[in-house]
Amino acid sequence: MVGGADGTTLQAQGVADAPRGADRERCAAAYAAAFPQFAGSLADEGIVLVRVALSWARHGDFRASVPVVSDVPLDG
Repeated sequence: MVGGADGTTLQAQGVADAPRGADRERCAAAYAAAFPQFAGSLADEGIVLVRVALSWARHGDFRASVPVVSDVPLDG
């Protein structure tokens, strides 16, 4: 489960690994494209890139007086 101070959460299940070689480069490029403000962090050897293949996810939005919780559709 990941949550932030903004009142939203993401619960997730899946299989994680630390990609290497060409797989790591492909994942790093996808990360840099999605989060260009953090792309420079990938050059730090202390940063570990983790890839997660999700099997299930649920989003929770607790910002309103009535929470909204829904399963996240995953692409096959």
